[in-house]
Amino acid sequence: MQPSTSRLCIMATVLAVVMATTATACCGGSHDVIAPDVWADLHTSPNATVNVLVSFVGGTTKALADAIAVDLHDLHLASSNSRVRQHLVKSTAKSQAIVQSLLRGDSAHPRRRLSVNDEAAFSSPEICPGLDDLRVREIYLTNQLHVRRLTLCMAEQLALRSEVASIRYGATLVLDTTTPPSSHVTDVSTTPWNVRAVDATPLWTANITGQGIVVGVIDSGVRSTHDSLRSNFRQNYGWFDAVELAPYPVDAYGHGSHVVGIAISVAPSAQWIACRACSSGGGCHESDLLLCMQFMLCPTDSKGEHADCSKAPRVVNNSWGSGVANWPNYKAAVQAWREAGIVPVFSGGNAGASGCMSVKSPADYDNVIAVGSVDATNALSAFSSRGPTVTSGTTKPDVVAPGVAIRSASSQADNQTVEMSGTSMAAPHVTGAIALLLSGNPALSYDQLYKALTQGTSTSPVKTTDECRLIVSFVAAAAAAAAATASTDKIDPGLWRLLNANVTASAMVELRREPGRSDLELPFDTSADMVRQALMDATAASAAAVQALFHPSSSSSSSPHRHLTSACPGLAATEPVYLWIVGRTHIPALTRCVAEYVASLDAVLRIRVEEVEEVDTTAPTAIMIPREDVLPPLWATEMIRAPAVWATGNTGQGIVIGLIDTGVRSTHSLYASKFRSDYNWFDPINKTTTPHDSTGHGTHVAGLLVGDHGVGAAPGASFIACRGCTKTCDEAHVLACMQFMLCPTDAAGGNENCAKKPHVINNSWGSAKSKDVYQPAFDAMESANIVMVVSAGNAGPHCSTVGSPADYRNALAVGMMTEYRYLNARSSRGPAKNDTTLVKPDVSAPGFDVYSASNAGDHLFEPQSGSSQAAAHVSGMVALMLVANPALSPAQVRAAVITYVETATVDAAATTNCGDLNDLKFPNNNYGYGLVNASYAVDGV
Repeated sequence: MQPSTSRLCIMATVLAVVMATTATACCGGSHDVIAPDVWADLHTSPNATVNVLVSFVGGTTKALADAIAVDLHDLHLASSNSRVRQHLVKSTAKSQAIVQSLLRGDSAHPRRRLSVNDEAAFSSPEICPGLDDLRVREIYLTNQLHVRRLTLCMAEQLALRSEVASIRYGATLVLDTTTPPSSHVTDVSTTPWNVRAVDATPLWTANITGQGIVVGVIDSGVRSTHDSLRSNFRQNYGWFDAVELAPYPVDAYGHGSHVVGIAISVAPSAQWIACRACSSGGGCHESDLLLCMQFMLCPTDSKGEHADCSKAPRVVNNSWGSGVANWPNYKAAVQAWREAGIVPVFSGGNAGASGCMSVKSPADYDNVIAVGSVDATNALSAFSSRGPTVTSGTTKPDVVAPGVAIRSASSQADNQTVEMSGTSMAAPHVTGAIALLLSGNPALSYDQLYKALTQGTSTSPVKTTDECRLIVSFVAAAAAAAAATASTDKIDPGLWRLLNANVTASAMVELRREPGRSDLELPFDTSADMVRQALMDATAASAAAVQALFHPSSSSSSSPHRHLTSACPGLAATEPVYLWIVGRTHIPALTRCVAEYVASLDAVLRIRVEEVEEVDTTAPTAIMIPREDVLPPLWATEMIRAPAVWATGNTGQGIVIGLIDTGVRSTHSLYASKFRSDYNWFDPINKTTTPHDSTGHGTHVAGLLVGDHGVGAAPGASFIACRGCTKTCDEAHVLACMQFMLCPTDAAGGNENCAKKPHVINNSWGSAKSKDVYQPAFDAMESANIVMVVSAGNAGPHCSTVGSPADYRNALAVGMMTEYRYLNARSSRGPAKNDTTLVKPDVSAPGFDVYSASNAGDHLFEPQSGSSQAAAHVSGMVALMLVANPALSPAQVRAAVITYVETATVDAAATTNCGDLNDLKFPNNNYGYGLVNASYAVDGV
């Protein structure tokens, strides 16, 4: 018998009958889904109702954003809007379908899908009173429903559905204005100072005024009859009011009118459309903002009906924001805009008084243009929020524009203007500038626009302090238009911003490969010297072309070096380094002048800022042990069952472990005899020939690899070390260490001998970001039969905090456990950002408060914590496995490590499910496949 479609809770028939008479008792445990504040408010009185957001399982913003990016990455401009919408509707249809049976139409309109303006009511009034008053709006953009007048009974029944993830209040955000309106005046100057400041007038002279471009604004509404706005309003599909469903544009607060007026003052021929998401008090409800973002993707009429995606704007101004960093609630909506060719502009926020890292979401998203504020003297406004971003360290704001005492349209009368200040006022200057750029060249992509805005900056430098490492670009429309057609397309926007501010940057040059070598694939177990030769053959010619700019190769006056030396002073300080393992050249002190010459070479594909990573260890505990004989009980190797393997005579003998870290105190008593006698050390940072360690991190990790006294997992193995890190790890140094590991050299970097390569490499460093810059090097190691073990990172406890290289498929990523067999809160979680189907970390191992060698003396020991320490235990365990079966490939090693694990003894109760995987089952995105077990693994192989 099929369950009745008129019931909210899908239950057996007998239970449904009981529900009809005892409605409010049906779902007593539903507060696990219902937010505590909603639950409390519903219990304030028998007739209490709430307005909430209902979210569905599998409808997270990240999941939807990833789905769009994967499935619709090839879409372009106008045709893409409709397809993005279709994809989102399709993605949400399954979960939304559960409420179709709960909604009814009238006699003329049978059961139907919800749309934005549906005022449908739940059926079955015999179950829950008040169903006829219930109102529901669908937000397909994020797979949610905005439900008004929800009662306790209705909430309880919805909460019983397995498809419902949460029932919560939507957040209220604010408009980014710092000062109330000044007195209203009727005198409007012909070209205000702020418009002159953004250099719009030269484009007007060239007849580029924004014609043909539609600008969208999500705000408090607009006074569409204002003298400065009336003729630019696109009345057809030009207005939607998510707050009160007003049929025509209104603005009781005045903020939106002011913002639209600024955008149109910069691009006077552009059209505008608007959506009201903010109330007369300046608050913007989360659900209303999402409905407006949905409207901008595919505009509707003022009733929210008859969506026409071809009417979407090219750029949307958002002068609103939250007080929370890395808040994901709008990421799917922004990603949908980006996939549809819509440029998202956000005010940077007015929390500058809080200092650095005060930019909050959505302005802190990597895929939006965040705008800060300057005054008439080009000084950065004190209120303007500063970067970098909290989670990724990305520079924000992206650009700045006038935002102090800006005069624009008033909502009080058609001929009045008003002054306001805030990043709200700065953002529409950039929105208008983008309209001008698109008017001049409608085919410009987001990346091209971003680069043009950050390259084409005002000649007057922004006045700011450097306490937040701010590198800000003042938007200049005419210069940006020129930059959009400049020959520096090979230079990434972030790098260009630094160079354009006369900052010398450490940069990476991506080299063109020889024909037929664009996808270099080598079979497994290729000898290391053959791997090296194949990699060099692919890019050596391109590398030589770059090198020729920096080194004289002939006495001819036409040599590239002579030209560059003449044009770019200070060239001698720039010494490029060829990194054949990834096909790049590192230029440690790149200037704008040199960059333009390098970019002009056919051998160069791209120039970008060098990446910088971190070591994955927390601060060491201030406890020092003076001798081996007073070490506390060493639980970590016992926890992974290593002593059981040692008892069989297998201690890792004959296996070489590579260590890429901060260096090593090679004379420490714990492992001095394990440091290989030759081809054992390289320092690409300072070129020192004697092993050393300035921070102690590498010394501690080395002890966990091969140390005596029960400290190291493979006390019979030997090791070699490369200093790729100090307190941080520069990309060039890490890659130079990988080259050393693939084909070791002497300490001076000469006399390569690829036969000296290690069997396994420990990488206790990484990033919280997902990036592919190390993937080619990992692929090379795989081909050369070298196992790569990587710390998962210390960015927990949130989900999807595992970054690169831990998120690579050919990296064995290790999370950090405590002595009590639970995951430490700081251990990074999966799923991987670059592939949400990929479980990460792969496994977990002891890493909290673990004793090992101290860099302070040859007989001193100290505890440290981090996934760095956990990774070292697994690297040592891999050495034991390779003694048992030397023929194992890296893939076979990874498969065995994740297969032969402990799960029954793992305490998983305290962690949170990540990536829709149950943390009480294995594998999961907290512990991976489980706790490593050396005894099981060695027996298994």
